[in-house]
Amino acid sequence: YTFMLRRAMDDQRDSNLPDMQRLYDETLLGNLQRMDIARLLGQRQAFVPIAPASLDLPLIDDWPAAGTVLLLNIVAQIPIDEPLLARLAELKSRGFSFAVHADEVARAEWHALLQLADYVLVDVNSEDIPAITAQIAAVSKVAAGKHFVATGVQTLEAFHMCHKLQFVLFMGPFITR
Repeated sequence: YTFMLRRAMDDQRDSNLPDMQRLYDETLLGNLQRMDIARLLGQRQAFVPIAPASLDLPLIDDWPAAGTVLLLNIVAQIPIDEPLLARLAELKSRGFSFAVHADEVARAEWHALLQLADYVLVDVNSEDIPAITAQIAAVSKVAAGKHFVATGVQTLEAFHMCHKLQFVLFMGPFITR
């Protein structure tokens, strides 16, 4: 499951402002906590998108680590510095899992973040097998042993393609239908 708040199209222009992203993340986490997400999930996993700057929110410290995968939303302005890496390592030691988008961590300066990720999301919407396998190979070269998640799975054929490419989880319109 992937959780998110719905935003109006006009809100997109402000969504990358740090204060707006933090407020968005705090609202999403608060709503999920009030829903008692741990009880609702059971043995399933929840992918919860969050900005790295929001990892110090007080809600995170009370969050159930089991079954939660924090999907880090990376933007070009975010520095991958020692305090961020230390916070990720601390949360991992408490049982949290992390996911990143393959295209967002392709830059060398973000490889340290990739090392801490458990899941790597790959957009397969294009169904361009050479490009998808190249992306998987590039990630595996930098950080071996990652679990790959196919996003944007549109058709049964795309699902079969992803299954053959050893993706472990699948997201997209085909899956939700």
